[in-house]
Amino acid sequence: MATFYQIVLGLTALIFLGTLHSADSIHCWDCNSAYDPRCGDPFDNHSIAMVDCSQMSYPHLSVKDATLCRKSTQLVNGNVRVVRSCGWLNSSNEDDGKSCFKRSGSQDVFLTHCTCFTDGCNGSPGSLVPTFVLTIPVLLTVFLFSASANPFC
Repeated sequence: MATFYQIVLGLTALIFLGTLHSADSIHCWDCNSAYDPRCGDPFDNHSIAMVDCSQMSYPHLSVKDATLCRKSTQLVNGNVRVVRSCGWLNSSNEDDGKSCFKRSGSQDVFLTHCTCFTDGCNGSPGSLVPTFVLTIPVLLTVFLFSASANPFC
């Protein structure tokens, strides 16, 4: 019969494996506040799912794998639109290490464009809890239980 320790360890392993992503794909939020108000700021990331950018393809792009996430905030004639998406190509402004840049155009148009390179990074800052933080309490419980069950080990 499985011990409590083995059951908790097995559940921890399943939780951890369930949160792993493919190492060669990035996962980003993909939405447009013009069509879905939850995409705007403040961002409601609890009701919109991230997309696996490796599952998206655009034949007109020579680069096949998305390498970054993007968030663009547009202000056009006083109306704000937020677009979050996968990104395939770095613009020349992103090559100098800047993660965001601003542009203004004619007819009262303003744009803030940000890029980032980790899963879910085009959401709200600090909205994602790393997997290891979620598993620490479980592992601590297992350790304390095993130490109290076997005090001479």
